[in-house]
Amino acid sequence: MTYAEFLAKLRSLLSGLLYPSESDFPVEVVPRGLSYRMPSSGEVRDLDRVFQVRYVEDWMGEGEQEFAQRWQAVYDHIASNTIATTAWHYKVNRKNYTHEQVVILLHAQGVVGLRIRLVET
Repeated sequence: MTYAEFLAKLRSLLSGLLYPSESDFPVEVVPRGLSYRMPSSGEVRDLDRVFQVRYVEDWMGEGEQEFAQRWQAVYDHIASNTIATTAWHYKVNRKNYTHEQVVILLHAQGVVGLRIRLVET
């Protein structure tokens, strides 16, 4: 899969999908790297931890299962088409959100960043 195909499919999978936290935000897809400076403190996370919401549980209703399946499709697409991934979770304490996760996806033909805004207490 080419970089352009990877990016188009990723955007399609994330379209209309909100990342769950105490306040849900869309995931920002940032091709060609990230334009802001990373903080010096934070926590490195793996892809499994970033996309924990992908697991379908017996107790889930139909809508919750569909939501988890959509996140599983995003995870599968990333895991199948990247050479390496890493995530950085850190506090930002902005007005609308308190944390961010930046996920770096290394594709054979380029790099994509995912910016995930979170509200965590």
